[in-house]
Amino acid sequence: TLVVVGFLFIYSSSSIYALEKFGSSHYFASRQLIGLALGLFGLIIVRLIPIALIKRLSPFAFLGALALTSLTRLPAFAIHIHGSSRWLKLYGLPAFQPSELLKISLIIYAAYFISKKIDRRSSFFGSYLPLLIIVGVTSFILLSQPDFGLTITICATILIMLFVAQFPTAYLLSTLALLIPAAGILIYLKP
Repeated sequence: TLVVVGFLFIYSSSSIYALEKFGSSHYFASRQLIGLALGLFGLIIVRLIPIALIKRLSPFAFLGALALTSLTRLPAFAIHIHGSSRWLKLYGLPAFQPSELLKISLIIYAAYFISKKIDRRSSFFGSYLPLLIIVGVTSFILLSQPDFGLTITICATILIMLFVAQFPTAYLLSTLALLIPAAGILIYLKP
């Protein structure tokens, strides 16, 4: 339902502009359909991968995505748009945003990490702190682009995952007590 409603919104809000700019009122709607087809194809492929393989590969996928996202800080690989360097250009490949891969791979890796540490969830140094360090390094790289919105999304998602996994409430509240002022400072310093 959301896909259909979104498709209708895209078509209704862009058809006149697409007709004037590209000569076809279906220009953006057809691009959306191509993206939808690619997404469904990817969904089917990923669904066929055994969960045990996904668990084993999740650390490598996360580290690979983190490395690709880090490359956006190097001028030779980065594409700068409106003051941020979120896009990556690799030789011969179209530009893409590696932080989108990072978002998915971090969530999958965090789920795997939490499932491994679920019996030790009350141990701050054995389970909670290592995941905070992983999220902190990821957040630092994303904020250096800068990509504040994705950083907030990832931090909120990981905190929700930890809440659902029933990590101690004191850990979660103390993390929030640190994150909220830090976010406020970042909003104040970066217009």
